[in-house]
Amino acid sequence: LASVALISLSLPFGLLCLWFRYRSNALVWMLGIVALVYPVSLVLRLTDSGSEISDRSSAFLFISVACVLAIFIAQFWPTQRLNWKHTSLLVSVISVVFLGGIILGNGSASEILPGPYMVAADGRSIEPEGIQSAEWAYSYLGPNNRMATDRVNQLLMSTFGNQRLVTPTEDKIDEEAIFFSPSLGSYEISVLQQARVRYLVVDLRLSTALPYVGFYYDEGEPDAYQHTTPIAQKDLTKFNTVPQINRMFDSGNIVMYDVGGLSNAPQQP
Repeated sequence: LASVALISLSLPFGLLCLWFRYRSNALVWMLGIVALVYPVSLVLRLTDSGSEISDRSSAFLFISVACVLAIFIAQFWPTQRLNWKHTSLLVSVISVVFLGGIILGNGSASEILPGPYMVAADGRSIEPEGIQSAEWAYSYLGPNNRMATDRVNQLLMSTFGNQRLVTPTEDKIDEEAIFFSPSLGSYEISVLQQARVRYLVVDLRLSTALPYVGFYYDEGEPDAYQHTTPIAQKDLTKFNTVPQINRMFDSGNIVMYDVGGLSNAPQQP
């Protein structure tokens, strides 16, 4: 907050100095215009869908902001007039702004600091159980099997398991309907067959909390960014009661199902 306050208070004065001294310089003028986006990026942090955009843009915005603030400092504290007190003050202020920029650019504290597992929270969702499950899939199922799973396990299964993940972006199929449905009916089976899914990877921990990033599987899932209750555990465990589905792996939280009997999808060699 101290970093944001210092930048927000200094930015108007820096832009004023830029206008009077460098308005004929096209490059500096462009950087000044880009710096105006900084307050807008702070507002975006208050929304679920805009927070990630704000985090990613901060690295580029700080180039422009740094230029404007440097002009402000050079205008009011010329180097020939600086004494050790002024220098110490400037170093302290710049350090606060610098550290604040790093923290803002890396997202919220839950994404920066270590801690227990969180549901759909990017780095905080990457943990040994998920990695070991993906490595097991690679060792015992082989690579390039078509799988459907949640957002975090998609990353793990593709990276550590070398599997082929079925996603709406890649396959134009909304596979999340398989998981959200309270039962495995004809529509869900048709999705499995159309997507040629061989294995389902179900993380039972999804039912313990709302998704930190706003969605469990994909941004196009029902109630994405508007979930008010976690996904029901009975929706995630419904596969246990289907005769044609075999539960072949269970780590306690992560379960893998062979749905080849329903989808007729082959296992990759």
